[in-house]
Amino acid sequence: MNKKTRIALCLGALSMGLLLDPSVYAANPYGMDYTGGELLSSDNVQIDSELTSGLTPLIKYSNDNQIGTSSSSLWKDGYEKTSTKCRKVKYFTIWDNNQITDDDFYYTISNEQYSIKVNIEDVVLSGTTGTSANNAFVITIPPHGAIQVSSGYAIYSDSECQNQLQGVRSLTHSDDGFVFIKTKINLYDKFQNIVKTNNLYFGITDIDYAQSTKILNDDSSLIPSNMYAVSANILQPTDTTLRNMYVPSEKYIYSQYDDSGVIMTNESTNIFAKVGLESQEAGLDVIFGYKSAAGSGVQYYAKQYLVEYVSDENGVIDGITEEDIISTNNPSGSSSDPNDDYEFVYWTADKDVVLEDGEEIEAGDPLTPEQVKQVVVNENLVFTAHHETTAEDIVVPDTGRFTGETNATIITLSVAGLSFGALVVFFTPRLLRRKVSFKNKK
Repeated sequence: MNKKTRIALCLGALSMGLLLDPSVYAANPYGMDYTGGELLSSDNVQIDSELTSGLTPLIKYSNDNQIGTSSSSLWKDGYEKTSTKCRKVKYFTIWDNNQITDDDFYYTISNEQYSIKVNIEDVVLSGTTGTSANNAFVITIPPHGAIQVSSGYAIYSDSECQNQLQGVRSLTHSDDGFVFIKTKINLYDKFQNIVKTNNLYFGITDIDYAQSTKILNDDSSLIPSNMYAVSANILQPTDTTLRNMYVPSEKYIYSQYDDSGVIMTNESTNIFAKVGLESQEAGLDVIFGYKSAAGSGVQYYAKQYLVEYVSDENGVIDGITEEDIISTNNPSGSSSDPNDDYEFVYWTADKDVVLEDGEEIEAGDPLTPEQVKQVVVNENLVFTAHHETTAEDIVVPDTGRFTGETNATIITLSVAGLSFGALVVFFTPRLLRRKVSFKNKK
């Protein structure tokens, strides 16, 4: 977690804490207690730098992402004042259990190629006292798409961050309660098809700040054979005795805390859980747990390759010019606009490619648009659109001028023709010349 963000979270959380009337709320239903387990280490995580260093997010953690929400009345528009700006957020409030009864309660994160749909199915307050409609936790969704619980930033109703939302309660490590958010997360391509691949991972990123994470799906759960990290050294902090822990019996990760504070690691403390095909189809069931004001990234990762589309000099690309394709998946394909008097004929690839049915096509050999979409991508590729002229052969008129190379047969025929013509001209008057007498015959 970024240090400035952590400082803001701590200060905001402490300054916004309220004295509340005691009452008891539901116990944690997900078995995610912040006790016991074993150190998060190479004993329970696969250390694979070659795999993990090659993984990139399908939707980058960026304020350029497009955030959308369902039409549920639970969503509100607001603004939060960070250290640098007043930024727009979507938010909802929670002060009791079982408030999320809307089946259509979700938000989306999207870019040009993918969209992530995060269904919020339940929010549980475990051991938290004194919450009410006037003293509620606020869950915000900022532009980058993370889930933030009582982020520590004040919430405002205006874009100038002048009118602060009242009755906001913060969650602190010294408080007596926990917040758990149950989500179902689906990944779609730009055509709104569910993404299916054998090389998809979900990131449990920036593990610290008294957070916890659990995946309920059997084929994607946090078990030692399904968790990957770039290095064992990044799994534990170096400046505190608090530890990041793994509980094998319940298959979840949590970050320790005590009265003095929480773990604050650098942003490379990441674990990648491989997502099974059943989970991709049905949705990934993820529980995010919080003991302190914090945020959780919602990101899918994969090994991706760059596919580019270019044209020869007789046309231009009028579809997409490039795209990142998950390893072993297929390109989307593109299209070209031919120049005048030209038409598209085929594509070629700059490297040998293999189609889904196993057919091998060598670099430079023709590919139909449908074949391009069937290429199995395992490296960076460039597809080139080729065009040919549609103009008819040009007929050069006979001007009588010598134009260079001349066919000998044509010359012979022409000379013969001229000779015959001269003879006709010479003999015609003689053949037709006859004397006509106008004398009266007797």
